[in-house]
Amino acid sequence: MSGELDSLDRLARTPIQFGDSGQVVLLSDIAEIEKGTREPLSEMAIAHGQPAVALGVFVQSNYRLDRWATQAQPLLDDVRKELSDGISLDILFDQTHYVTTRLSSLIFNLLLGASLVFGVTLAMMGWQAAVIVGIALPLSLLMVFGMMGLMGIPLHQISITGLIVALGILIDTAIVMVDEVRHHLRQGVTAEAAINRSVRHLAIPLLSSTITTVLAFMPIALLPGSVGEFVGTIGINVILAVSCSFLLSITIIPTLATHLFFFWEHRRPPHDIPPDDSWWRNGVILPWLANGYNTVLTQTIRRPMLGVALSLAIPILGFLQAPFLDQQFFPASDRDQL
Repeated sequence: MSGELDSLDRLARTPIQFGDSGQVVLLSDIAEIEKGTREPLSEMAIAHGQPAVALGVFVQSNYRLDRWATQAQPLLDDVRKELSDGISLDILFDQTHYVTTRLSSLIFNLLLGASLVFGVTLAMMGWQAAVIVGIALPLSLLMVFGMMGLMGIPLHQISITGLIVALGILIDTAIVMVDEVRHHLRQGVTAEAAINRSVRHLAIPLLSSTITTVLAFMPIALLPGSVGEFVGTIGINVILAVSCSFLLSITIIPTLATHLFFFWEHRRPPHDIPPDDSWWRNGVILPWLANGYNTVLTQTIRRPMLGVALSLAIPILGFLQAPFLDQQFFPASDRDQL
């Protein structure tokens, strides 16, 4: 009978044998045959108070949901035109708006973080250092994007979060290098000598700082299982960002700093006119803060053991409080859905 029962008519003409004499009747003679659902229903979909057929569509992980939804909407409109009266095609749940809003928020946070970094550098070190650091920031991010492409890491909310985390870290080496180059140039040395001295003096310390940051984020990048697949790109992007920033700080940043500083020096007024010492050129100067820092630094050098004890006090208190913190797999995330 395989392949024969493909319609109600054939099913109705199915012979049924009964009795010892081999009598045969058709199934339609002893039963009413009609299409329907098995009662009681094991599953049932209700939409707008009416029985419905629910269809869930999942987008491939390497495809953007908002772009897919834009392409799928015309196809849905074509299907709606072909439906019979009394049948409708409705979208019950669409994550496109949530995903678009989330990505826009992350991009805004990335730009806001970069703007704050530039503003703080401008206030603390002056416009020249701020311009150089502002150039180093997009250069580092572009290098990270290139490395992400080579490693097959897509640009999603987790990878963008890693870039946001790295914003304040990746400019540290650039700030230190810019300040060192400016210090040597103010001593009257040539541009080449300023670059050589700065790189020789800071290469090992900056490399050590970069390695310690890389090692700090290595456990996140190497997390196993589903957790590593979800948050691992945060650690990877931070590692890529600080590594690219170090390479820029010992190559391009010193050259940019000397060119900009020399260009500004050539445009300065004659020596008989007092130099411009405004905050936007040299940064905000707070004597009380500098004096307080010098006092703390002097006392720490005089009493090294006290300095070490104070520096370890806060981390130790943090580790002692860690067992009392609430633990959960992922933080709660509220959405406008049930």
